[in-house]
Amino acid sequence: MPTPKKTHAQTSDTISHLTDMSMSTSVFCPTTTTVCAVRFTLVAIVAFVLMEPVTYALHRWVMHGFGLRLHRSHHLNAARVEPSRVELNDLYPVIFAGAVIGAFALGFNASQLSILVPICIGVTAYGVVYAFVHDLVIHRRLGSRVGGRSRALGHLARAHKTHHVTNGEPYGMLAPYALRAISKGLRPSHRPTAS
Repeated sequence: MPTPKKTHAQTSDTISHLTDMSMSTSVFCPTTTTVCAVRFTLVAIVAFVLMEPVTYALHRWVMHGFGLRLHRSHHLNAARVEPSRVELNDLYPVIFAGAVIGAFALGFNASQLSILVPICIGVTAYGVVYAFVHDLVIHRRLGSRVGGRSRALGHLARAHKTHHVTNGEPYGMLAPYALRAISKGLRPSHRPTAS
């Protein structure tokens, strides 16, 4: 026996019911779609901006601290005349991506943690920009110049080169000097040498 076709009004009611149901199950967005979209976007933007101090802290106190074993490969590789395209330090983005994927899964599957979805989108966007600036523009990991002659990218490249030469400030990437007061007076954790 064929299933009767739904009318436009019935279809619209079904979609409205599903939307209402999904909105009511989300702690983060229990209100209208427009308010939800604005809230979602603002949280993603704030997460993106807050990733610079998080990156600074991870770089300064993890990568140049107890995680130096992995990160030293990056400093040594950058000092080579012909840098390798793969280094032990590449495990850091893999570890960070795993954490973000786990947080995404929690955000999508637990309504109480749905705020993790826009946070993870902001963190992922920051990671994409970071990879572009650090790996493609500054270290030319694809082997060719990317980014043209942008003054802003040139400033970031010079700041990062300073970090490699001094093994100290700046530890930030997209706003390299914004957080330098945090570790003023602290000594670098190691002095890289060319291999």
